[in-house]
Amino acid sequence: MVAAIEGNDLSAFGQRLHYLRNKRGLTQTELAVMAHVSVSAVRDWEKGRRSPQKSHRQELCRALKCRPEDLFG
Repeated sequence: MVAAIEGNDLSAFGQRLHYLRNKRGLTQTELAVMAHVSVSAVRDWEKGRRSPQKSHRQELCRALKCRPEDLFG
């Protein structure tokens, strides 16, 4: 299970999310649709404003075709 993301880890998570999304050639809107979340959620995650709920973490990994440790460190 992935622990809560806080502080500097939240900023690092946002950078990894942004990197992986761009690597896959996805827009924030496309990722939001694929992960079943709002575009504002993706934007807030990338900017390090908030952490995804546990229920969204698996969807993000599936949409980005990555392992949890690739995204969450």
